Amino acid sequence: MEAQQPTYSQPVYPPRRWPWVVGAVAAITIAGFLVWFFAIRDTGSDNTVHGPSGAPFSLTVPSGWRALSQDELSQQPGSPLAVVQQTDGAGVVIVNTQPPTNASITALGKEVQKQLKQKTSDYKFIGSSTLNLPAGQAVQISYARTKAGTANTLVIVPAGGRIYTLNAIIPGGDKKAVEEAIGIVRTFNA
Repeated sequence: MEAQQPTYSQPVYPPRRWPWVVGAVAAITIAGFLVWFFAIRDTGSDNTVHGPSGAPFSLTVPSGWRALSQDELSQQPGSPLAVVQQTDGAGVVIVNTQPPTNASITALGKEVQKQLKQKTSDYKFIGSSTLNLPAGQAVQISYARTKAGTANTLVIVPAGGRIYTLNAIIPGGDKKAVEEAIGIVRTFNA
């Protein structure tokens, strides 16, 4: 009689689940990255305002401020190149351009002060100084509008064969908005 070989039963292993778990974790990670990349991250493109090709410039806008769209700009008086306004306040920075002049920056500043005093009935001069901006040397004239209740800063920047004006208008007493508006002006480049 032949010896019968013992039979051993093969152990039954549970199906391998770890490849599915790894795949699910990888898919969730990729989905999270895509949401961050396309919806959440700050690319910086939204906080830089660029001027038109005929009067190129750039300036950086902090959070809490926004640039008006081309449609909104076309409805503004005086045809500004750009208008940046507070999203939750009344502060505004208006960028415009003026014809070039041969006058020095000092003479230009004095002439503008004279015109402001003549044309603005509630003009109260605060101070004037020169600034060094990325676009070059500029003159800054700060004044208050007593009846309007605003603090105004007009910055005159000769650059790129033209004169740019940046007019910051802030409700009186809003020190944070004044600091932010000055920060916007200090980033001006042409």
